[in-house]
Amino acid sequence: MNRMKKYFLIVGIAVFAFVACKNDKKTYTTTAGQQGDVRFSIKDDTLAAFLLGGVYTFQGYGGAEKTFQMIKMEMSSQPGDDKFVNNLDIVYRKLFEYPYHQSQKEKIDSRNILRSWWDVNNQHEFHLLLTQLQEKGHEDLYRQVKKVLDENGGANANTKNIDFKKYNLDTGAIVLLDFVKKNYNAFPSSGIRAWDIARYSNLVCLGYGAEYVDRNTGLTYLMTILAEARKDYANWKDYYDGFMLGRRFWGGDTTNNEVYQKTITEMQEGDYSAYKYLPLK
Repeated sequence: MNRMKKYFLIVGIAVFAFVACKNDKKTYTTTAGQQGDVRFSIKDDTLAAFLLGGVYTFQGYGGAEKTFQMIKMEMSSQPGDDKFVNNLDIVYRKLFEYPYHQSQKEKIDSRNILRSWWDVNNQHEFHLLLTQLQEKGHEDLYRQVKKVLDENGGANANTKNIDFKKYNLDTGAIVLLDFVKKNYNAFPSSGIRAWDIARYSNLVCLGYGAEYVDRNTGLTYLMTILAEARKDYANWKDYYDGFMLGRRFWGGDTTNNEVYQKTITEMQEGDYSAYKYLPLK
């Protein structure tokens, strides 16, 4: 599967200031996905749907640190203020809800990305790709590989002794077999579904910029995929752990795995992380 390109978002920031947090004893949440004081939690399904692909938006804005700087500049309140989470919700919606805005330039850029990295050349192919990701994606391949392993010893399988012809596998499949075997106990019951879901969310944003999908239809798609994520994952940490397993299973763009892991860790930390205030479910 082709790699995802970063968002080409032009952000003009000449001067920025770090806003000091108040010495406030109010509790927000303890960890991502766990709700603390209900007054300091966000309930916003639309934002949650866009946060499914949030790692790509954070990456597009230049990483977690730069994204949080942008967020702080947009905020009119500080952590501990009664209106803080409402303000944070509004700012995240502004920056994360369809970050590809519709314009002639965005349409050209978005369509070029879809063509170059996904081999999508028109609206019909775009919707076919969304259907493929939702119904199968890389999760389908993972299930096939795991089934072969399970029939040959699971975590103790000797992959060199597997009859590739019996399973109609190319010899190159040993790379996937070895990866799943090595991480056998790390995979949750949902497999690598988060990898497909995150890419789906990001693709809807690209499709909106490319004018292949309108705002309301895109939101309908995202609500459907959000329901799937909530069925499969208890919290954001589990979800993004699954995403990284899927990315590594895919095996492309390996030099950026550490970059993505760093972004995923950092974007779920700190007082300005929406992932702390908006539980996945």
